[in-house]
Amino acid sequence: MLPAARPNEAAAHIAGFVDDLNALVRPCILARVDAVNDLERKATAQSFDQFVQWWLDEAADHPELVYEARRGSHQPALLAGFDDEDPETAGWSTLWSLRDVDAESTLFLEL
Repeated sequence: MLPAARPNEAAAHIAGFVDDLNALVRPCILARVDAVNDLERKATAQSFDQFVQWWLDEAADHPELVYEARRGSHQPALLAGFDDEDPETAGWSTLWSLRDVDAESTLFLEL
């Protein structure tokens, strides 16, 4: 949605597109939440705002911030794998695909 935010290196430059992020992306997310469960709107808005503020702080602290660092590099990254247990990884814990979101469950069929 935001061309300025597309490159990996753009994570460090959020200050240049934060207004567009709040004006364009935030309303889309909140509209989707309203369509699914409007009771979650307030909590989602607060989470979005907290994440954006954290992102601004990270970008201010790390001018070389990227969305995803190359494997093996120690470059600061905005996002980290949800199951990444490296103590030096400080990014936002992120599930990378819907396969990560889907939990397995055991089914017992009683006849």
